Amino acid sequence: MRFVLLFLLLSVYSSHAELLTLVSKDGRVIKAELIEVDEKQNIVFKRENGQRFTLPFSHFAEESLVTISRAWTKVLDARPLEVPVPKWKILFVIYPSIDTTLGSREIKTTMGSGRLKEFTNLGDRIEKTMEDWANEKVTFQVDTKIMSTPLAKMSPVRGSYWPKPDDVREDLQDILKEGLYDSLVIGLDRKAFNPSYAGLGLTSTPSDRSLGVTYALSVNAGDETFIHEWMHGSCAYVRNVLKSDCPDPHDNGKFGVTKENGGWSHWYKMMMRNEIPRSETEFAGFSDESWDKGGPYYKDRVKQAKRERRKGKSISKPR
Repeated sequence: MRFVLLFLLLSVYSSHAELLTLVSKDGRVIKAELIEVDEKQNIVFKRENGQRFTLPFSHFAEESLVTISRAWTKVLDARPLEVPVPKWKILFVIYPSIDTTLGSREIKTTMGSGRLKEFTNLGDRIEKTMEDWANEKVTFQVDTKIMSTPLAKMSPVRGSYWPKPDDVREDLQDILKEGLYDSLVIGLDRKAFNPSYAGLGLTSTPSDRSLGVTYALSVNAGDETFIHEWMHGSCAYVRNVLKSDCPDPHDNGKFGVTKENGGWSHWYKMMMRNEIPRSETEFAGFSDESWDKGGPYYKDRVKQAKRERRKGKSISKPR
């Protein structure tokens, strides 16, 4: 082996690593715990009696450098990420223009600048709204993408039309195929085609049918509509995959919850804070445990972030 990847940490980090058995170039055996790698590329160890000592990489035989490299990878994996990975990541795609045929109607329209601004403002604020409604128990990331090409396909639904996943697959499959997002929300202007609904959401877990994410549509720029439609798929994921008690947003009547001040934000907060009473001691909604587990691809994002961190902390052994 001509070189070995060794990992460099620039700040002190106390690990609970295993006791390593290492061999120096002159054949001496050293048993110690790996603590850190300093800026001068020296390795800090700790003996079983707690005594710390420092040795350079050049002190060790090739096989022991491999052992050190593997041990340091474990230390980095155990160390919290400096920039936390969002637990739930949402792609908000706005189609300002529609150019399609709905039955016998030809629709060719573009949002005015004011209407488009309403949707982009929604994208800017919804992340914080969702975190507030969840009582800061989870971190969201909402990325807004404004499509430069018009929506060209829509499908019949409930006596009206909507862009089902297959209708936008060609437009969005590349950005979604990497598993970067847990959810997709489409934004359309209801004035363009006068649908019979304010929004729609698939009540299914992510699959190829839904482009691999939870899938929803909002035709107005309101926070409640965005969150309500997002909840259809996210609650289905929590129920069916995480096996946690999370009702559908349409289940409010089962719990005697009605509108307050013309809206439903109080109900959505109950859901996002796990405050829906099943009994005096049992509650339903997004539990702390389900938030901790994150969206469908949260674990994959954490693994990728750790891989990138390890690459950023690596150096080549001097020849």
